[in-house]
Amino acid sequence: MAAAAGHGVPVVRLVQAGVQQLQAVEICEVVRLRNSGVRDQSVRVHQGNAPAVETDDAFQLGDRIAAKGHAVLGRLRKQLESFPTPITCPVGRHKFTIDPTTLRRSVDGSPVTVRRSCEASLRRLGTDWIDLYYPHRVDPTTPIEETVAAMADLVAQGEIRYIGLSEPGPETIRRAHRIAPIMAVQIEYSLWTRDVAAAILPVVRELGIGLVAYGPLGHGFLPGRHRSHADLRDGDFRRSHPRLAEENFPANLRLVDRLRELSAAYGATPAQLALAWVLHQGDDVVPLAGCTRVADLDENLAAIAVSLDPAQLAEMVDTLPDAVGERYDPAGMRTVGV
Repeated sequence: MAAAAGHGVPVVRLVQAGVQQLQAVEICEVVRLRNSGVRDQSVRVHQGNAPAVETDDAFQLGDRIAAKGHAVLGRLRKQLESFPTPITCPVGRHKFTIDPTTLRRSVDGSPVTVRRSCEASLRRLGTDWIDLYYPHRVDPTTPIEETVAAMADLVAQGEIRYIGLSEPGPETIRRAHRIAPIMAVQIEYSLWTRDVAAAILPVVRELGIGLVAYGPLGHGFLPGRHRSHADLRDGDFRRSHPRLAEENFPANLRLVDRLRELSAAYGATPAQLALAWVLHQGDDVVPLAGCTRVADLDENLAAIAVSLDPAQLAEMVDTLPDAVGERYDPAGMRTVGV
């Protein structure tokens, strides 16, 4: 892939198919900003790479913790204003899921929560607008038409620029898109979650919507640093992940070990190969990889330079075993594909 003028690294377009107005926007990698753990260092080191940064109410519990991550994002936005290459949409993906009044985590897509959550985020971010705004999940008790209409009002008022959806079902995407243009749909998509996209990709491509693939590294499992359930620290949410449960861990290590073999043969690290596979699924698919260390971000960015031919892509799909276990616990599975 070509390098952007003014930047020394290759770039990929940010959900190009869904952003006709932003064709000049070139983003190295979408970096998830986990509000409780982001480091200023990672922002400084990579500010020249024009990152898009995502924040999420789900990673915080109220204004005190949220302010830490959002303050970093606000500073990053100011740094990007001095870029030699114009950046139309530098930062500002945000997903709302916390009731700013009760500080309780919930799936609430009601118009009043859409408005309150946006106002709270704008205040914490210290900005007048958010580029791309998602509900963290689809609220099954609120018609999607009402949620999207409220977000469309925010677009009209200039408080957000584009509307996204996270983990919707195909029919929900169609219903939402009839109310207002949907710019991006976010789903889990990786080498250990390949089946989900089969139902979603045809719909978003038909409608010209970009796809943001979260969890492209299998929630940190695919790089192979964890060899047993006991390696996960107390308090790590992945300890309750069905695929990383003690009974499923050994079976899923087979996928990790095969990925390591392939990455050695292809001249990449397992993380880079996993990200490269997602990048090769189409120009309208962008991986959203989380990290808290600069070294990991460097490694992830290098995945852009990994080129895979059709035979290698086929070998990966044909020889990597399917994951064992559901993506989430039963409560979590009820929130996806709604």
